[in-house]
Amino acid sequence: MPLTCHECGAPDCRDLFDRLLALEFSRPDPYGRLHAVTVPAWFLQHPDRAPDGTRTDHWAILQRWQRDGLDGVHDVVRRRRVANRRGQDLPTAMDEPVPPVPDQVSTAVTIGHVAGPGRDFPEIGHAARVADWLRAIATS
Repeated sequence: MPLTCHECGAPDCRDLFDRLLALEFSRPDPYGRLHAVTVPAWFLQHPDRAPDGTRTDHWAILQRWQRDGLDGVHDVVRRRRVANRRGQDLPTAMDEPVPPVPDQVSTAVTIGHVAGPGRDFPEIGHAARVADWLRAIATS
């Protein structure tokens, strides 16, 4: 029997997240290219599990996605990798102030929605389901 998550309300959400991560690391399309936004989305809905001090950055990533799309997020990821290799300060996700992170983000759409009715993350429609998830959180 699936366990309902006390943070997002989705059944077996941690198991679903682990399965999504496995898909993202094993298949570039359509899964891997969305990794930079699915991780922040999941942690924003699960603040008790997020690493300390990352909530604002996760929020900024979703705000960047909303403003500039996935290409904007990938630009930030590329700049961070370069800065990290050079031992420089990491750039932020936004070039301007970000609205404050809400105390609680929407859980109207969760990883359960992204997993689809068969809970198997079908390729067809995956990017659209992830976009639904991100939009629901980013507009909280």
